[in-house]
Amino acid sequence: MICVIDRKDTTVEYRAGCIYIKQKRKKSQQFPVNQLEQVVVYGNPLVQTSVWRNLAVAGVPVVMLSTRGKPQTAMLDSGLAVRLPLRRMQHRLADIADARVCMAKWFVERKFCSYTLSISLHHAFV
Repeated sequence: MICVIDRKDTTVEYRAGCIYIKQKRKKSQQFPVNQLEQVVVYGNPLVQTSVWRNLAVAGVPVVMLSTRGKPQTAMLDSGLAVRLPLRRMQHRLADIADARVCMAKWFVERKFCSYTLSISLHHAFV
């Protein structure tokens, strides 16, 4: 899910795994952080620091677009420092034929495991 914050007089808070978007005279909206793919901010909302921190921890990228005629964009993410060594290792392994097949198999298995986990969790709560 992509969350777009683009209204004046908006306040964004973090509580219990969710970000809450509050606007004057409107019901607040709730977005679970673990379901967000990206957050786009247009304008100048009042955002708690805990929102940025928890989005970064969850690996949710944030794109901030300017509003005052300056075509500037800022991006926030949890950073490449954690992921960069892993990506380099993946590229080195991709150059080795046997490792490439083994790595592809591992990715496919992990993908199916995540589907199985999601299905089993869904059935547990239904």
